[in-house]
Amino acid sequence: MMQIFDVMTRDVIILHENDSLKTATEKMASAHIHHLVVTACDGTLTGIVSDRDIHVATQSPFAAEVGKQEDLLANITVSQIMTQRPYCIEPQFSVHDAVSLMLEKRINALPVVHDQCVVGIVTSTDLLRVLANEPAV
Repeated sequence: MMQIFDVMTRDVIILHENDSLKTATEKMASAHIHHLVVTACDGTLTGIVSDRDIHVATQSPFAAEVGKQEDLLANITVSQIMTQRPYCIEPQFSVHDAVSLMLEKRINALPVVHDQCVVGIVTSTDLLRVLANEPAV
């Protein structure tokens, strides 16, 4: 049976709790991804943030004015909008375990942790690639 270790993304792009949403959107755009793992200064996992989280947080009637969107992105920290204590999975768990957890909790990404350290991330896209039997991009 295929394990998470076999399908996870190992080069995880990390945000720190005090990073701005601007930093988050820039990292997402440059890496063409939708989820970022958030850690504390000591490297422990504290949350996860998605492009949807950022979209919801910045959809203010005031943001419609020119420049206001950039102000919001620069002045809101990741810790203010992230999902705290996200569901996680360990690398030795099966792909089936990840699919079951993601369906049950209605989530699209799971940080992969080992000994309390983030070692990867697995997303619904990664799992669909397994189903389609395609290599990662």
